[in-house]
Amino acid sequence: MVTILLIEDEPTIREELVDALTFEGYEAYGARDGEAGIGLAQQHLPDLVICDILLPGMNGYEVLQQLQATPETEHIPVIFLSALNNPQDIELGFSLGAKAYLTKPFRLAELMGTIADLVRK
Repeated sequence: MVTILLIEDEPTIREELVDALTFEGYEAYGARDGEAGIGLAQQHLPDLVICDILLPGMNGYEVLQQLQATPETEHIPVIFLSALNNPQDIELGFSLGAKAYLTKPFRLAELMGTIADLVRK
């Protein structure tokens, strides 16, 4: 079963997305901030990470860099899901190694399609 870690500080978004991912057949779990997310990623080694950028403490860009700096987690693809929608933020996300960047508000179907594409690869 494909496992997905969602790092999102907004509890409602986190809970609803974990429920939606579970409904779609994924094993999904959430973290409320970047540090907790890093810990869960190192513990569970998910197949995919979905990460907000505007997080308390460590931001999403820093989460991605830390995942890439650790041999056990460097291969895990990251999707950014963020309210930051200007071209510079999106470009930075891709330049750091994100596999996809979706902006809030987002369509659930678009997120699920992006996940399916990455999981197939």
